[in-house]
Amino acid sequence: HAPSASLSIWSGRLFLWPGRALYVGRAADTAVHAHHAIQLCVGISGNFRLRSGPKAVWREHELALVPPDLAHQLDGRGALLALLY
Repeated sequence: HAPSASLSIWSGRLFLWPGRALYVGRAADTAVHAHHAIQLCVGISGNFRLRSGPKAVWREHELALVPPDLAHQLDGRGALLALLY
């Protein structure tokens, strides 16, 4: 699948609390990365894609949970997403 919308920058709001973060907004794509936080991804206005590395197969989701320390790449497809860490 090719992305349905191209977005080169992220545009939204970031909320921070001790030990937590929430991003709500339009999502572009990321490079492959990993972080210690569990990440809950929710597609609000459309689906997004995730894969576990540069050679892994892209999978389309409405909702996904990324375990801590898992290398992954997100393609937001320009959709409105909520990302809770």
